[in-house]
Amino acid sequence: MKLKYLLKVNCNDELRRAKKFEFSFQRTHHISVRIAKDKYTISALIGKDYRKTNNQYLINLMREGIRRAMILHLFLYEAPIKNQCFELTVIDGNECKEIIDTSFMPYSMINSKLLRPLPEYVKETQFLQKAMSATKTEKGSESAALSAYLYSKSRAYETERFQNLWMAFNGFYSSRRDAEKHKDKPNIERILRRYHLGNEMLIQRERESLGKSPLLALQEVSENTFLKDIRDSETKTYKIISHYIEKHVKKDITVEGFIVGELSYYLRCTLFHANRPIQLIAFKNDLDLKCLRLVNAALENFLDEHLTDIFEG
Repeated sequence: MKLKYLLKVNCNDELRRAKKFEFSFQRTHHISVRIAKDKYTISALIGKDYRKTNNQYLINLMREGIRRAMILHLFLYEAPIKNQCFELTVIDGNECKEIIDTSFMPYSMINSKLLRPLPEYVKETQFLQKAMSATKTEKGSESAALSAYLYSKSRAYETERFQNLWMAFNGFYSSRRDAEKHKDKPNIERILRRYHLGNEMLIQRERESLGKSPLLALQEVSENTFLKDIRDSETKTYKIISHYIEKHVKKDITVEGFIVGELSYYLRCTLFHANRPIQLIAFKNDLDLKCLRLVNAALENFLDEHLTDIFEG
């Protein structure tokens, strides 16, 4: 029987009673993460003598555990962990304590409380355990969608919000089992059909022929009630967009599906493609900015409602 050693990482004190999650890292399984507000403890049984193995393996394991714990904390408490102070403990009959070198300290790219709330279901154990299993190597699209979704909640500027919401939406539709690699149109169409938002999108040539007319169509819609209006056929906003779809788009797509699927893809191609300059200056009444706000609201609302489906495949 191989000897096992207990590796433990405490952040801001050891936790004994807290929410518990598990994940695997390479050959090490049942790695435990206990987490509470501004604290977590990671523990793992290592099947090799840590003194004889490459220390890089332990470092990589700790880094992965810390990364996951910090993401869990963002989901649970909608804020990064404050003032992280680490202690590494290895127990092999005798207890050996070491303070981790300060160069090892992680930091969060989200450095303040989220600006917009998360839906309550993302705080449930079932969702979080699945999120823990969405590793970069095994399920890249899921991991990309979850990270971008969290990041979008922390961004104040509409351009940054859109870039991250689009990445989250892209990861969402790319994570499906029937997704086609690097084919946005058929993948988005599958999502539209799944949620009864339409059946078909424009092809690129048709989209280019519209010029700026999709943006002009939104010039007169109300921002205050937009999310409600795009689901209510009696509203002025719904009728404006519906008329535009019938006259110019001529596809089987709902008003909400047009905003979430077609218009978001249009903005991604016309404003944020690799060969487009990033807009450094904007005016409050810019039409592009208004459309970004509307699309961001619809994309975020869609992801808030359906992000949990990302694990269904």
